[in-house]
Amino acid sequence: MPCAPNSRSALTRQRLLSLLPPHLDWKSLMPTGARKNSVFMVVSLVPDVCKTPIGASMVPVPYPIVGDLSNSVQVAKHVRFNDDPVFLLSDSVVTTVTGNEPGTGGGMKSGVNKGKVRATSSSQSVKVEKKYVVRHGDDCEMNLAS
Repeated sequence: MPCAPNSRSALTRQRLLSLLPPHLDWKSLMPTGARKNSVFMVVSLVPDVCKTPIGASMVPVPYPIVGDLSNSVQVAKHVRFNDDPVFLLSDSVVTTVTGNEPGTGGGMKSGVNKGKVRATSSSQSVKVEKKYVVRHGDDCEMNLAS
């Protein structure tokens, strides 16, 4: 005799959607795939502390940094989301961050000023060109040397 479905599996998609709060819809439950487009930004969660020249000395100063995905390289060659190349885990890189330009001595940790951005997390079920797709909200490392 087959197992009876539990209450969770017995819920239909329509029923689940009816349980959502009014300010949410089904699209809000699905992360958007990142792509080479200026709408997508990488924003640091903590400041990038860079050595900044002040007078004759180099002083550590915190800077909020961002990366614009329109500056991405090594994106998908043949697959696009809304006409923009897909940003891929392990391959795609944002070429530079902005916001820490005065910190010409480089980051205290990275030693880099205006470094690159690389994703460190992604979808684990969606691939494009044999690489996992990075989504809105996935983690990245910022201000990297290479």
